[in-house]
Amino acid sequence: MNILLISPTLKQGGFQRICVSTARLLDGECHVTIATFNMDDVAYDIEGLDVVNLNLPAVPGPMGKVINILKRRKSLNRLINDRRIDVVYSFGTTANKAACIITSRVRKLMACHSFEELKNVPYMRAMGRCADVIFCCAKAMTEYVHDRYGLTQVKTLWNPCDIDAIQDASRDKNVDVSDVFSDSEQRIMLTMGREDDVKGYWHMLKIFRAVHEIFPNTKLAILGSGNFEEYKTLAGNLDIEKNVIFTGNRLNPFPYLARADIFLMTSVSEGLPNVLVEALALSVPIVSVNCPTGPAEILHYKMAEVDTSNGAFYADNGILTPPIDSIKDMSYVIEKDGHILLDESERLMADAIINLLSDDELRQKYIDKAAKRASDFSAKAYINNLEQFI
Repeated sequence: MNILLISPTLKQGGFQRICVSTARLLDGECHVTIATFNMDDVAYDIEGLDVVNLNLPAVPGPMGKVINILKRRKSLNRLINDRRIDVVYSFGTTANKAACIITSRVRKLMACHSFEELKNVPYMRAMGRCADVIFCCAKAMTEYVHDRYGLTQVKTLWNPCDIDAIQDASRDKNVDVSDVFSDSEQRIMLTMGREDDVKGYWHMLKIFRAVHEIFPNTKLAILGSGNFEEYKTLAGNLDIEKNVIFTGNRLNPFPYLARADIFLMTSVSEGLPNVLVEALALSVPIVSVNCPTGPAEILHYKMAEVDTSNGAFYADNGILTPPIDSIKDMSYVIEKDGHILLDESERLMADAIINLLSDDELRQKYIDKAAKRASDFSAKAYINNLEQFI
């Protein structure tokens, strides 16, 4: 069987990582080709993979976009015919749109990795007409698509997490982590993700300032691509610039993650955030906002029990706090006593972090349970489920 995976880029990002992981996991089972529209800033190891750069990156202007769509359709149809492709599996909005206009007769699998893309009605209707199977990476997303669009071909497919590979990578002695872990007395809070407003980093910096007021031996490390200039400025204004480290992207972030005291996530929305599963795989305690979708599904076995309407929820495998405001706000208020003034959701998350740093028994409970939960999102489970639909 010949399978074509489509990802618009191979930059740092959730669905890009899943695309590359899928290619490796299917290797030996069938021949896999990855088609991408742009090879700039490749963030993942693609050595040995069959990757075709169609060299059709995004272009500005309505007419340019129409022409680009037609070029992508032509290039994909040619590739499908030349490689005798049986199944096309596309990742993310841009790739799914391209898959919708392919005219070659192939089985089409389309994956949605963000709750936000499900709100695009014309796009979802188009997938409903064109896709043989629509994968949602979280149960809550699947339920939303069922209820809003009445689509019957939507299925839940959790993202793969290669637990053994992550744990092996975390022990790589060739990765120098001294830019973050230079002082054994420091307690490190860490997050991973590209510079993007959906990550809510303005909230995270304000929350960290509040935590740092109580625990001055803390640092925050942000691993991810981007220049983060406005966040560096905010950190300076909050007088925490010496305690916030922007490392940039790391091809192997796991030696950093494994040494963290707490993993933080302040996203406005997600799909099924891989970073939470990766943190669990390395037994790192988690404090995350309960955004749509994924955190509740990952951190608590019975998702329906999760309720953050009245404050933090101490889930089976981490702490969930109420969703945060999606409107970007770089302003801040320092009160006369020197403490930062937080909004309610920020304060609740800061309190949860402070509690976790103060309670060794609670931290150990989450450390002990983490790896077992991560195994539910294993690569083997992903492939077993995927193969039912190929």
